[in-house]
Formats: sequence, structure tokens, C-alpha cells
Amino acid sequence: MNIRKFEPYIYPTNDYVFHRVFAREGNEEITKAFLNTILSTKVEEIRLDSNPIQMPMYLGDKTSILDVKAILDENGRKKLCNIEMQIRNQYNMDHRIPYYWAKLYSGQLKQGEDYEKLCKTICIVIVDFEINDKDTDFCSEYGILKKNVKGEDILLTDDLEFYIIELPKLRKKLENAEKIDNKKLVAWLKYINNPNEVEEKDMEDNEYLEEAYRVLEDISSSEEEKILAEYRIDAWRNEQSVKKHWQKETKKEIAKKLLDKGVDISIIIEASGLTKEEIEELK
Repeated sequence: MNIRKFEPYIYPTNDYVFHRVFAREGNEEITKAFLNTILSTKVEEIRLDSNPIQMPMYLGDKTSILDVKAILDENGRKKLCNIEMQIRNQYNMDHRIPYYWAKLYSGQLKQGEDYEKLCKTICIVIVDFEINDKDTDFCSEYGILKKNVKGEDILLTDDLEFYIIELPKLRKKLENAEKIDNKKLVAWLKYINNPNEVEEKDMEDNEYLEEAYRVLEDISSSEEEKILAEYRIDAWRNEQSVKKHWQKETKKEIAKKLLDKGVDISIIIEASGLTKEEIEELK
């Protein structure tokens, strides 16, 4: 395939782009292939949640930067998975990571239901900064273990599983030409960190990475999606100067600008959280 160059706002570190690649229904096989390079057990089937947490369109919204929720089947056992992408270090990830997990885990039960209905919940967090400077591993798995046990880990429960991926640590290893065994995961993370660094050899025997690459080509070819991607990256890059301005604007004002640019109503609904009727009133 022909390797093309993408603008930085099309990189999957952009939360809109990441969500478009890994959370949209129809991309299940892409997400499954990515997860199978990270998780300790193989995912057989995957269903993307049809009602993910609404992504923020502007800085005033109080939501996670990215929320990809999936229902997994590993050898007939149902599991829940949440994937988060965070590019800004707010120095609170030690609190946010268990919060992401707890919100998904506790949300399984309705009042009066038995705890036995709870299934394993996995939280994967990809960050573009270092969380633990005492550890050089770029991908780390965590659980709930008994302390001070020599020679082996004693697991309290396997219902909780965290994976933390720190992109700067991977970049250091690649710059130093260090040997990394999990080549497929490295190829996926190169795609997320900077798709311009992906080479044809990275996509050999990895049809779903190639498919994910084509999603970026689709975004680059769509004026509507480019507008949405640019809105997100511009907001973060210019946070200090843009924040006050964006807080003054209402969702309807932003929706009106998107309408004027010819963006499809369905995309504006997804981005703004407004109803179809509210948006049509702006015409």
C-alpha cells in the first residue's frame, strides 16, 4: 500500500481520531486486534458499546478525554473493557485510573442484583507522559495482590485489571534501538503516537493495522471529520488562550458554526450532545 503523510491533528493521540478508529461500530476487528497485543488472554469476540460516554466538544465539558467501552468474550467468559487516551499530564492519574475502572465495574449492577453477576473489568490507559519514573517498562499490567509475598503473587481477585501504556518510554526504547519482544504492540503504538512513522513492514501480517491506517485516510479525505479533529486538537494546543473563549461559547453557537461549514447533522449531534430538533432550529 502507499504510505501517506498525515497532519498532526489526524494522529490517533487526538481523542476524536482515537474514538473514530477504536470506538465506532464496524471497527470491532480493529479494536480486537489491538487488544490482543496487550491483554494476557486472547479476546475471541468483541462488541463496542453503542452508548459510550459523550466526548467533550469544548473545554467546558466535564467528561473523560476518551472513553472506548467494549464487551469482550474470552473463552466464553464475558468481560468489560475501557480504553482511555490521555495526552495531558494533570498529575492525578493514580486517582483517575481506578475511578475509570470503578465506574465501569459498579455500573454493571442494578439495585437488588447479586454481586455474582459482576464480571471482570479491564482498564487500559494510554498516556503521552510518564507516570512512574522508577519503571522503564512502557506497558505495565497491574492487579490487586497481597503485599510482602516472596517468590509469588497472591491475587485477591482477577476482576480488576489495569494496563498502563506510557508512550514516552516506548519512544526512548526505539531511539536507543533497544530490543522489544512484542513487535505487534510496538507497531500499533507507533500508529497511535505518530502514524507517519508506520512502515510497510509494520503492517506485514497485520491486516487490521492496515485497516486502521485506512480509517485515517478516510478522515483526511472528509472535510467534516477534519473539522472535528481540528477543533479538538486546537482546543488542547491553545488551552490557556482558548479556554476562556470556548467557555463563553455555548454548544448551540459551536453547532451553528459547524452547520455553516456544511457538517452533517448526525455528526453535530454526536459531537455536541444536542438533539436533532435543537440543531435544526439553528438553520
